[in-house]
Amino acid sequence: MKNSTSIKVTVIPYGIFLGFVLSLITIIAYAIDIDLLVQWWMKVLNFSITLLFGIMAVSKSKSTNKTFSFKDAFTAYFIPIAIGTFIFTLINYVLFSLIDPKAAHYIVEQGIQQYKNTMEKMGSPAEQINKVVESMKNENQFSLINEFSGYISNLALYSLIGLLVAALFKKKNINLA
Repeated sequence: MKNSTSIKVTVIPYGIFLGFVLSLITIIAYAIDIDLLVQWWMKVLNFSITLLFGIMAVSKSKSTNKTFSFKDAFTAYFIPIAIGTFIFTLINYVLFSLIDPKAAHYIVEQGIQQYKNTMEKMGSPAEQINKVVESMKNENQFSLINEFSGYISNLALYSLIGLLVAALFKKKNINLA
């Protein structure tokens, strides 16, 4: 139990800082040029930063604990990502649903245009593209339900990666050998 408590104490600041960094990137991009928010590399940047914070939290926790099981490693990875992406999701919701809904509409329109261009280049049938586009237009991407759904989906993806990270970082118990 003591190991679990010390891991949580160690990794919670990573989660808070992760949420701050992701939110700051979004706010700066929003202030400089809203088109930055629909660029593929911004998504890659946010994904990479999130993974980096998770791995740094695991590394720090491993260095401060004598024993470090798979469960400990996964916990050290998951907690900061859950906290950081929650903060990020909350900031996105506030920014694009409460403060500037017009920006949200613009981002969705830009995303639809990118989707159409990509699917046309891939030779997808026009009726299939139009069906998906209509669906995208009718759904509020920045609603609380959709933001929460995206948060859960992202946690699932990060958890799968976390299983690999935990397997790499766990310490073998030499007393069992």
